[in-house]
Amino acid sequence: MEKNLSSTLNLVVRDRNLAISPQKLRPVANLVRKKEINHALNTLLFLSHKCKGARILREILQGASKQTQKKLKKDFYINKIQIDRGIIRKKLLIRARGNADTLRKTNSRLFLCLGPKEEYK
Repeated sequence: MEKNLSSTLNLVVRDRNLAISPQKLRPVANLVRKKEINHALNTLLFLSHKCKGARILREILQGASKQTQKKLKKDFYINKIQIDRGIIRKKLLIRARGNADTLRKTNSRLFLCLGPKEEYK
């Protein structure tokens, strides 16, 4: 996980090779897009019992919010969240009569940009 604090007070978080497919993570990311961090964390808390993507995204957002609280004492919004397809791991499943199937495990890449609350008013 990489975190950068630029001069425009935006915090950028990049995470690669998340163990969930982007098809499952994108609907969760759409729920918290353009929301305040505290509101997004509360939303993900209620979803985390049912959805693995909500648990993963909540952990990343908690780390980012702790980072912003250390550096600056401001409220932040989720400026941009982008989910892309990462690497695909292929596994060979041996079947009956000499056949074989391939199991494709897709990983995700996450790009998260947090901006201060004053920009949105």
